Parts: sequence; structure tokens; C-alpha cells
Amino acid sequence: MPTPAPALSVVATPYALPQERGDRFVAHTGFDPRALATPYRWFRISPRRIQAWREVNEMPDRELMRDGRSLV
Repeated sequence: MPTPAPALSVVATPYALPQERGDRFVAHTGFDPRALATPYRWFRISPRRIQAWREVNEMPDRELMRDGRSLV
């Protein structure tokens, strides 16, 4: 089983989430959790390394992102 790629994540409360970012989320998903009575957790995940692998022969060229920068 592949090892999960390292990532940086940030948890923001609805009050800390910038209005513009919340509006983009609503436009993309059609769901506005800011209107809920219960708190909603916001996660922004920024991958640092991404690898693709389907077959063993792809192993040498499977790294697509390293240190947060795209290699493809």
C-alpha cells in the first residue's frame, strides 16, 4: 500500500475563514456551512509531495510534485 504524501494542513474556524474564500467554496459546492447552527471545520490542505504510480515500470518518473512545486 502506498505511503501517504506529506502535506501541510491548516484548520480554520468559520470566523477565521476569509469571506472571499468562503464565497468561492459556496460557488463551487452549492453548500454554505456558514449558515449552520453548529460549527463547521474548514481544512485547507497544501500538498508538499505528489506521486503517481500505476505500474512498477513507472516508478522512476512517478514524482509529480516536490517541495510544493510541480515537476510536470
